[in-house]
Amino acid sequence: MDRKSRKLIAWRRKQYTNERNAESYTMSCRIDRIVSAGDLVVLRVSGRIRAENVDTLRELLGSEKAGVIIDLKEVTLVDRDAVTFLALSETGGIELRNCPAYVREWVDRERA
Repeated sequence: MDRKSRKLIAWRRKQYTNERNAESYTMSCRIDRIVSAGDLVVLRVSGRIRAENVDTLRELLGSEKAGVIIDLKEVTLVDRDAVTFLALSETGGIELRNCPAYVREWVDRERA
């Protein structure tokens, strides 16, 4: 094997390793804050909501003075801690908008 081929194989191996590492470090949850008419705040959540994201959501909700809506249209996955938090938030008067069916069912069970 010549030197050029070895370099190419090493480069491909490094690229593959970097791609695999990047997958494990991708952001799981994104939260966009949108202020709509009447000072209503919409927190649009997308991606996966995990236990580590619950504290961020709790902090954001605590800093809001006006009415808040959590829009879950682009949520793909939630864990148990997230569902518990969403159920408690809804009980406290926060509206859950565009809630995926499986999340809605889980939240309803949690509230019961």
